[in-house]
Amino acid sequence: MNNDIEKVLKQKAIKRVNTYLSIIGLQLKNNESEQNIKRLVNRWFFCINYISLFYDVLGEISWILKGSLSGDLALIDLTLLGPCLTMCFLGCVKSYYFYKEMPHAYDLIEELCLLYSDETRIVSEEKTKYLLSHMIFLNRALKCLITLDSIGIVAFSIGPVIISISQYYTTGELNLLLPFFILYPFDAFNIYAWPFVYIHQVWSAVLAVFTVLGPDSLLYTSCVVINEHFYELKHKIKLIFDQHDPVLDMQDNGLKRKIVNVVEFHKQLIRYLHLIETIYSKSTLCNVLTSSLLICFTGFNVMAVDNLIMVMPFIPFLLMVVGQIFLLCYYGDLIQKSNEGLSDAVYSSAWYEIRSPLTKNLIIILIRAQKPFKFTAYGFMDINIAAFTRIMSTSWSYFALLLSFNNSD
Repeated sequence: MNNDIEKVLKQKAIKRVNTYLSIIGLQLKNNESEQNIKRLVNRWFFCINYISLFYDVLGEISWILKGSLSGDLALIDLTLLGPCLTMCFLGCVKSYYFYKEMPHAYDLIEELCLLYSDETRIVSEEKTKYLLSHMIFLNRALKCLITLDSIGIVAFSIGPVIISISQYYTTGELNLLLPFFILYPFDAFNIYAWPFVYIHQVWSAVLAVFTVLGPDSLLYTSCVVINEHFYELKHKIKLIFDQHDPVLDMQDNGLKRKIVNVVEFHKQLIRYLHLIETIYSKSTLCNVLTSSLLICFTGFNVMAVDNLIMVMPFIPFLLMVVGQIFLLCYYGDLIQKSNEGLSDAVYSSAWYEIRSPLTKNLIIILIRAQKPFKFTAYGFMDINIAAFTRIMSTSWSYFALLLSFNNSD
């Protein structure tokens, strides 16, 4: 019964990941021949979305360059555009590397699914509760991010309309506005082109969010599942010498089988973690480098902009950005601690009662645990809670610098 609950939790988690990815045109299911046409359509949809988002990045950079050359670019304009440009750029990078590493993502999902069909797995009420608690936390965290994203997108979408309407009733002139500053090769404020440009920019905001949240949701879910298996591995190690007759020593085939299974299970989990590192390390580097800018620009807008309508979208956006990078660092830290806990599990077992040389195989796990696996930003930084504190500290430094520039002006 507990095994069925775990399978249902895993299936729901994968379904949620697929839902997020389908918004940008990606799917994790790869082995269903009847879905070949659907996958082809999804890939075209992804390519169109990616080109659209990439054009927005180029358009925003062009707008900054034009403003800089003409001398009309103010600091507040740069900070208003900064979060949008950085988020779109991050979405392009995340979705590109995820699409590039999709075969590894398929392998990861398939192998994690195979773990649940393994008959040697320990199925207990305690382990199911452990998995359930982490799944509940992940569900709530993702719901919070989705809620913040939705509020932010709606606020970004209706803000310019509200400002235009208020100006029209105040001055009698219709001044059309757009959510983002993007340079187009045509007049985007033409009454006939404006509605289409407006819809395009709103959809770009949705893409910017889900090109980050979609791939990240697979990372979070995989970490929860792998962490549960590390919990199972620790339990196996602690109980490995139970009901063992010390007199049998080398002749105890049951003990030999247990130790070999434990070592192989650990190798499996490390291989899954290397798959995740391959999929995400490059995009994580971009995520780490841009997070400080995102938090800095967004926090500055909340503090420095006087127009309440323009400020409102940045409040949920700020919380979303902090939450996204926190979850990334939190699950990196969770995996690191799961690896480190294996040493304690080996020491907690009754290895000292056994004279069999078979116990030397546990040294393999001990050696690996001394240098635990860590998610990295392409090898430049370990992804853990310490990294999150450094990112927040850097963001505060940038924020203070921006405030000093703004006060001096």
